[in-house]
Amino acid sequence: MNENDENLAALESFLGAGLRDVFLEAFKRRFGDPPDAIRAYVDAAHVMELKEWIPNIVSAETPDDIFYSDLGHALTQFAAAVDKRDRCRADAGAGRPDGTP
Repeated sequence: MNENDENLAALESFLGAGLRDVFLEAFKRRFGDPPDAIRAYVDAAHVMELKEWIPNIVSAETPDDIFYSDLGHALTQFAAAVDKRDRCRADAGAGRPDGTP
């Protein structure tokens, strides 16, 4: 890892810690103390997810409503499309273009 990568990782860690604190405080004000499962989910979240979730707290009717993410939705759709494509290729007896099965 070069110095730029280390600096970027340190910045992301710092921003992530701050966003996690903001998220948990906002959650607490809206819904009460977050359960351990939500704390663990938030601790594992990427900075971009936290940035999407924080505004959702304002309009969420339930804690589950907070965790909708356009980014997460797009990634889930992408993964499903790739999986479908790979299954179709496998069913047709074709490997991937790089020669792997």
